[in-house]
Amino acid sequence: EGPLAAQSLGFVLRDGKGGAGVEQVFDGDLAGIPGKETVTVDALGKPSLTDAESIPPQPGAHVQLTISAPIQRFLETALMEQVAKCKPLSAAGIVIRPATGEVVALASYPTFDPTDLSKLNVTALRNNALTFPYEPGSTMKPLFAGAAVADGLTSFGEMINCEKGAWTYSEGRARRTIHEKTGGHGILSVTDGIAFSDNILMAKLGVRMQPERLHEWMKLFGFGRVSGFSLPGEEPGQLPRAAKWSKVNEGMSLPIGHGFMVTPIQLAMAHAAVANGGTWLPPRLVKRIWSIGEGDRERDLPLPVLTPARRIYSPE
Repeated sequence: EGPLAAQSLGFVLRDGKGGAGVEQVFDGDLAGIPGKETVTVDALGKPSLTDAESIPPQPGAHVQLTISAPIQRFLETALMEQVAKCKPLSAAGIVIRPATGEVVALASYPTFDPTDLSKLNVTALRNNALTFPYEPGSTMKPLFAGAAVADGLTSFGEMINCEKGAWTYSEGRARRTIHEKTGGHGILSVTDGIAFSDNILMAKLGVRMQPERLHEWMKLFGFGRVSGFSLPGEEPGQLPRAAKWSKVNEGMSLPIGHGFMVTPIQLAMAHAAVANGGTWLPPRLVKRIWSIGEGDRERDLPLPVLTPARRIYSPE
């Protein structure tokens, strides 16, 4: 398949060891055991059949991934179209099956061809879906709106004054003004506030939460720690470093996706939990590992240990 799913599959080095991706992580299972032939010779150089030793090689295991080749091709084509249009230095795309946590497709740019490493640029080895933390921005608004509803602080039908684009909040001596760059809105329901991506509505929901609860929700979403994905190099992202969070800072920033960083895989799994009835599932890349023994009998091998599932929202 050439460069298809290059960062996920990886490649094999000249010494036979896995150099990246699945080939690196499961090298011990995939490599197998080499065979051995030992023959002794007499003084005349003739082989001695009685002292010969022959140990046949043992083939490596098989690994079945959750990746769908047709969907992977579609994702990579779509990603490259956006790269051509927007000219970014890097990009990533992920397709998740929410009900199982299976990664159906995962693409990263720049990429490479595992079958031709002569043209490999080391930056292409970086899997941006796992190793590129960034501020998520407005993609956090549905998650935090759901958190406020789950905590009984609002309802999706509550009408909230969005202040026509500017709102100032005070906490002790600290004051902060939030602006809506689109020109602002009047009174919106929480649902419409999400649809219109209104910063002020989300900031107002944020200050209703206690800072400690904000921190708990960030952990529930899976931010600030690795998800336990089966590929190497996953970054944990970064939560606010302040020793004590406040409403005027974190309370107004986090719900609009500012002041912290996540990786694409973290954000994808958090949103997948919404589609999965409120249950967060760890990203799953490996569906099955097995070896074939005598008589072509298959033997299943242990799968990677994943982070336990957890409920974020109620199904309602």
